[in-house]
Amino acid sequence: MVATALVTGLLGVTGSSGAAAGAAAKTAADDSPAEVFKIYDIDPVNDPQGAWSDYAEMMLTPSVSTGHIPDTNPPKSNLSRSCPHKRCKDKALKVPSDVSVSGSMVRVIVPPGYTKKKNRKKRYPVVYLFNGALSKYDSWAVNTMLVEMSRKLGAIFVCPDGAKQPYPGMFTDWYDESFDWESFHTRVVMPWVDKKYRTLPKGRALVGASMGTLGALGYPIRHPGEFASVFSISGIVDTNLLRGNTLDPELAEMLGMAPPDLRRVWGHPLLQNANWDLHNPTANAEVYKDVELLVSSGTGYSTPDPEADDELHTGYAEQLMWTGHRTFLASLIGARVPFKMRLTQGNVHNWPWFDSAMRWGFPKIIRTARKSGLEELKRRKAARAEARR
Repeated sequence: MVATALVTGLLGVTGSSGAAAGAAAKTAADDSPAEVFKIYDIDPVNDPQGAWSDYAEMMLTPSVSTGHIPDTNPPKSNLSRSCPHKRCKDKALKVPSDVSVSGSMVRVIVPPGYTKKKNRKKRYPVVYLFNGALSKYDSWAVNTMLVEMSRKLGAIFVCPDGAKQPYPGMFTDWYDESFDWESFHTRVVMPWVDKKYRTLPKGRALVGASMGTLGALGYPIRHPGEFASVFSISGIVDTNLLRGNTLDPELAEMLGMAPPDLRRVWGHPLLQNANWDLHNPTANAEVYKDVELLVSSGTGYSTPDPEADDELHTGYAEQLMWTGHRTFLASLIGARVPFKMRLTQGNVHNWPWFDSAMRWGFPKIIRTARKSGLEELKRRKAARAEARR
């Protein structure tokens, strides 16, 4: 169970573009300091000056640990909690011969009552959750409170394989043709979900954490009109920071890339510059005018984490991710893209620190996806009626 101390409180401070400030009253049972965060509602269209003022405030948020430790109790190895029998199914999908992937597992979690007779005609929005470079397809269900959160959200949650180290998929069809992860997700997984489950057309939401953000933010670039809402959590949002011929050795070691050479993924950063740009959220900010966009990140911190199990799940890794947000958020404001931002001081780049962001963002992206899907159903119904005249 989620600890009863897990509540969200706002201090009542308001930024110049309607930003709601807050230090969450989310104090762990062991008296850990509260999570310190602020929520910004950025509207560069109607309030450009306020948007830039909020941006400046975000950039001044210190990369210093607050000592906060999330009070959360993820399922881990408890299969009855991470994949409850009546709501959850794991499936290895059949993959066409022209799509190359190293794994094809998908976990699907449906809402309570999905199979009941009274709901047999009901359709649902779908949330696709993309994993990080050190995580399996089921990590969202195993390492966060996803299953419990999903009980009241009225959506279908899909966790597809995205590959992990030593060859994390990077949510793209690789330039050297080794892997086709984007094709797997868009040509195999999504059509299968729409055929197998009662989904709402045009009712898709994308969520990515860490490497998974390359899918959540990347697929709307290359598949416009297919997604209603997007949620990035502590993600890779500016691939320009990965240029330089090969992946930065320090970051490569954290991500588990072997070999640390992104030329295999997107080509040479100079000779194939257009392909790099096509896969860079920062270079395609205008795309996000067509979706609801939510972004969450911590500022991280550079002090050592003596209890960390590896170099990726640290405050320093979160600080590296935050560096990319500086250019990404500026590009969004420059392109006059409205978005919501949840910025936390400090934070560790690890699953327990993502739970509070998920609780904030999931209801919003699902609401938008449901509205989009219902509007599409209404449009199709009207089109059929017109065709019969």
